[in-house]
Amino acid sequence: MAARRFPFDLFAARGLPGPIGELIERVRPVSMFPPFPWGQWTYSRVFMERCRELPGDILEAGVGMGGMSIFFALLTQQLGEQRQVFSVDTFDGLPVPDDAKDNPYFREGLYAPGTAQADPLAALFASSANPGLDCLAMRLAEFGVADRVVPVQGLFEEVLPGLAPDRSFSFVHIDGDLFDSVHSALSELYDRVDEGGVVAIDDFFHPGQGPLRAAAEFFNERGETPIYHVAFPYSVFIVKEDWGRPVRSVDGNAYSLEWLRSDAEFMGALRGSVAAARGDRRAKANAKILLEALREPAHDGEIYDYWRALEQFWASIDVRPEEWAVA
Repeated sequence: MAARRFPFDLFAARGLPGPIGELIERVRPVSMFPPFPWGQWTYSRVFMERCRELPGDILEAGVGMGGMSIFFALLTQQLGEQRQVFSVDTFDGLPVPDDAKDNPYFREGLYAPGTAQADPLAALFASSANPGLDCLAMRLAEFGVADRVVPVQGLFEEVLPGLAPDRSFSFVHIDGDLFDSVHSALSELYDRVDEGGVVAIDDFFHPGQGPLRAAAEFFNERGETPIYHVAFPYSVFIVKEDWGRPVRSVDGNAYSLEWLRSDAEFMGALRGSVAAARGDRRAKANAKILLEALREPAHDGEIYDYWRALEQFWASIDVRPEEWAVA
């Protein structure tokens, strides 16, 4: 991986401004790359602009090392809000993929404590009954948010139906990797999201394709066409009841790059990436494609520019996790 060149250099962005930038830097050690750092940055903007006036709590379905849950707990703490963050996971790795719905990539148990791509700290708890939960509990205490985050262990389809039935959600972050996990999360949670609230789906453009297929099936069943707002690099988010441009992309979805286009920090980082890519013609050309696409007014074909610009990133993740090399 050419970690010093576009788009990989954007993952190493540091010094994002203000209290939010400080929070993002604080959770760096417990975050996955991506969605760190631009996931936290974009979702904090979305939350503060769209969700602050809504009554619902926050829920993360698929917790990883806990970085996103901890970030939202710290953010609401900083804002003086009393919202609860529910963190739902098996805490024992991924369930069994469905070969008919998920492209070959993820495998059962991936990200479990002690496995090749697991959280290194969680591996220290591998002899306990609930190593992933124990690790998260230690981190919550370390960050001072144990009273704000509620860990919930289990498969989404088993635990979400009965979870806090009296609560609604203003922001839901779904990071389930697999078709069945994402479809279950949408089926159980979407109707409980406040109108105007936000649902983010991680790994949407991942070559595993489970999240995209799950979202497409879910919304097709409902006869709805949401606008998928792109969060760099491969996640999307939906603002509930924000329906429909008539023109859709070749995959049948309607996309918008407006949150990237309007983000001065991201645009500044992208301009810096163009400048830093000199000497690497391909990286520079791709960075310029994205920069020019975001400089133009919104148009229905902009998602194709986005996909083309990130072609080296798509290629870098089109390998099984056990084949990843340390950069």
